[in-house]
Amino acid sequence: MVTFTVDGRRIHDISTLYAELNRVFMQGVDWQLGASLDGLNDLLHGGYGALEGVDEAVIEWLAFEETREALGVPATRAWLRAKLGRAAFDQVAVAEQLAALESGAGRTYFALVLEVFADHPRWQIHPRPAAEDAYARHVRAGCGEARALADRIAAGELERVLPLIRRLWVETESPSACPDAWAEIWVAVRRASDPTRVMPRADRRRLAALGQRVRVFRGAQPGTERGWSWTLERAVAEDFARRHDDEEGASAGVLCTAEVSRDAILALFTGGGETEIVLDPAELTWSEVTVERLGDSEKVDT
Repeated sequence: MVTFTVDGRRIHDISTLYAELNRVFMQGVDWQLGASLDGLNDLLHGGYGALEGVDEAVIEWLAFEETREALGVPATRAWLRAKLGRAAFDQVAVAEQLAALESGAGRTYFALVLEVFADHPRWQIHPRPAAEDAYARHVRAGCGEARALADRIAAGELERVLPLIRRLWVETESPSACPDAWAEIWVAVRRASDPTRVMPRADRRRLAALGQRVRVFRGAQPGTERGWSWTLERAVAEDFARRHDDEEGASAGVLCTAEVSRDAILALFTGGGETEIVLDPAELTWSEVTVERLGDSEKVDT
């Protein structure tokens, strides 16, 4: 029987769940699974990607209980709240699901995922523990704090927590590990009465001193180009892009270059020998962003 391994240490929220499922199952396919339970259901019917030609398989799910926690009540609450006010969803049903979740009777996103797998019994999930090293524990702890901060903002505490955002952003080892929570936080910053309060005074002055058009860089692994963290220093971005070069099986890093309006910058943070720029990737015109693989200057489509 074919065996696949889903690494729960890579899963910190709903977005990273689907990133991991794409990594494992969408091999040899030029498109990616969307972040939806319907998409997961379609995948498990088989016929494409890693499941093409496979009749049955064992799925070794590492860090199974950690995944259950990552896709528990906080992540499910945020998922349901994001549906409120959107005409594409039955608002009465969403409100009922949210009320059930808050009462303790509702199903978490992880429970819903397991229900989808249960409808396809030829794929057998085998839960497995996975020892986390210090780095992985640090990343998971940071993602937990980010999720808690996003929940406080959703509960109306944006102005109160605004000064806390920089510390958590800077101290979290890998904010890109939990993109859902950080997207909620940074989108909310724009709604603050004074968004510049996320920055120390010196960094506010540095941002104000920039020209109207600013060239920024981002070093990333393929598939993670559309992130929030950029820098003014090309060399710093290249270092980030190359930090996994020595790992077995790692893809060549990419360098993203963009020119943006100063007003599009959410925050500027200095420290550690670099100047970090926080940008909403959804606000960038990606057809105007240059993305190239380091070492061969090959342009990459995103």
